[in-house]
Amino acid sequence: MSKHRLWAVALSFGLAACAAERGTDAPTAGVPDAAGPDSATAERSTTGSGAAQADARARPGVDGAASADRYAEGAPSRPATADDSAGPTDAATVPERVALRAAESRPPRPDDDRRQTRGERRDRRDGDAKADRVCAAGCCAPAGQAVITVRVTNVKSDKGNVRVTVYPGEKSKFLERGMGIVKVDVASRADSVDVCVPVPGDGDYTIAVMHDRDADGEADKFSEGFGFSNNAIFMFGPPAFEDALFSVRDGKADQSIRLKYPFG
Repeated sequence: MSKHRLWAVALSFGLAACAAERGTDAPTAGVPDAAGPDSATAERSTTGSGAAQADARARPGVDGAASADRYAEGAPSRPATADDSAGPTDAATVPERVALRAAESRPPRPDDDRRQTRGERRDRRDGDAKADRVCAAGCCAPAGQAVITVRVTNVKSDKGNVRVTVYPGEKSKFLERGMGIVKVDVASRADSVDVCVPVPGDGDYTIAVMHDRDADGEADKFSEGFGFSNNAIFMFGPPAFEDALFSVRDGKADQSIRLKYPFG
């Protein structure tokens, strides 16, 4: 064996001994690595996968949300129900319905009654007042009574009063002192005066009218004017009872009486 070949063999044994001491197989010249390039790739993939898993464990919120999204995308859809169709709109109207029921169940307050029925109460009060009285041409009397509308004409001045006295339909009481059942005084006005006279009810009556110029309540035939119901004629004394007698029917009657001034 030549010297060079012996040197090569000794070098090979030396290298093998060194490799045995390190615990690693010495690479065989000309023989590829048993793991090969695919094994290296797999090792790198495994190493990268472990790093990714470690990173996922370090960031559970991010990757967990992404995983939930991926799961939701792949999960089968659930059929819609009646509750789903109601949606948030119906839920939002629940307080409104509760408030409406509470308002409907709340008893009316006195303020509401005053605000809502003030006009109604006024109309009802006016209606009741009209129902409780009888009227003719703006002349009214309580219900159950009657009214006589007296128009007095030929009033010569606006001095004093015009007095209308009503007597019952009895001859013995006609123009007798203290027998008048109703007396009404109104301020005198030249030309004509309208007087509203309430009477106890339907029946027969007589009327005497006096222009009391000095407003003393006493008749003065020399200066004052007089008149009677039905415009009964008189000269120097009172008219006949039958000529002045008239009737009130259905709660109403009208009389137009012209004054006469015997001595101007």
